[in-house]
Amino acid sequence: MMFSTQAYAQNWSFADGKIDIPGPLSGSRVEGATMTCRDNLYFLALEGVSIGDGSASTPIALLVDRSVFATTADAAGVISVSDAAVGALKSGNRVTVSYISKGVSAEAAFALRGSSKALDALATNCPSSEVDKEGVPEAAATIEFAPAVAIGQTLTVTFEGPADNGEWIGFATVGSAANYWIPGFYIYASDGNPGKIATPAAYGTYEIRYVTADYKVLATKPVEVTGGVPFISAPAIVDGAAGFEVGFSGPGSDAAFISIARPGDAAVMALNKTGIFKSPAILRAPPVAGRYEIRFVADGTTIVASRQIEVGEPPKVTLQPITASPGETISIELPDAPRYAGDYIYLARVGTPDSDYSGGYVGVPGSGVVSITAPKDSGGWEIRYVVPFGSRYVALGRAPLTIR
Repeated sequence: MMFSTQAYAQNWSFADGKIDIPGPLSGSRVEGATMTCRDNLYFLALEGVSIGDGSASTPIALLVDRSVFATTADAAGVISVSDAAVGALKSGNRVTVSYISKGVSAEAAFALRGSSKALDALATNCPSSEVDKEGVPEAAATIEFAPAVAIGQTLTVTFEGPADNGEWIGFATVGSAANYWIPGFYIYASDGNPGKIATPAAYGTYEIRYVTADYKVLATKPVEVTGGVPFISAPAIVDGAAGFEVGFSGPGSDAAFISIARPGDAAVMALNKTGIFKSPAILRAPPVAGRYEIRFVADGTTIVASRQIEVGEPPKVTLQPITASPGETISIELPDAPRYAGDYIYLARVGTPDSDYSGGYVGVPGSGVVSITAPKDSGGWEIRYVVPFGSRYVALGRAPLTIR
């Protein structure tokens, strides 16, 4: 479904502490979007759509021009936007938000006109959460637990507090904003007292917090998660572009990650990466065969554990030739496609690089056919199934598209 290009004439605008973003250029029918900031963290909300299934961490992909930024949406559908993604939004031309709504993959593409000025204004008007890190009056809430727990064990927490709907007790990194938690490592106060909380796979000092549904911290205390020598476990051989499990342990921090990279690349370089709190994690292999390296990167710059992995040739995606009229909506069958988040169908001129999408593009849904509008110009076109490879894309399948 394509929307009017009149959105190109509308700018991002800052007012009343938030950025208003005009409706999308293409994709899902979204009324618009907003961006907010708190504690130097940025958040994006799509209006008029339901994201995820109410879980605390729904995967989201932000495609700014040709750069992909993986992130998550919280239980309310609010999307976290990293500093790197904010920088790209300020200098880019177009952002596509790929998300899951009611069990179906969807996306919406927005123009970035006026984004730099609006984001600068938002940054200078970014409030801090009114959180007393030393605690609040004892009557508000209390939490009690052992001062240390080993990786892989559960932490038993006894608590007193309002126990209203939506209040939770769980792990957070030290000093993080009141609206931050580690996905999967929390319980709701209404689940029972005492509660048992799973332990993150990265060791170090965390905070256990009692937090209200509107992100007020009623109590917080430190806890030490203990562990041994950092390690990585992964298959020796995987297929290209396939997902695979990585087991790991190592020192935790907001900047740490598990990545796959070329041997010899700097620690900050990653062809794909994921967070360090839940083991095993799922990584996706590059779509180009060769020898790569799986890494645990602590503090964002130091490799504390690694192992090499051999990546084979990726599978070929079957695409059928299509003949269509200019501007016609075409349906593309994908009987054997991997269908990962971040995969796309590109319409491109024959002979152009795999990254070309001059005829249009659309995200690949988790199931079903892909619908896209055919180019208005005749000539040599082709359909491509493309997957990310670092900052570029590689075609796993292609077929002729005839416009007449």
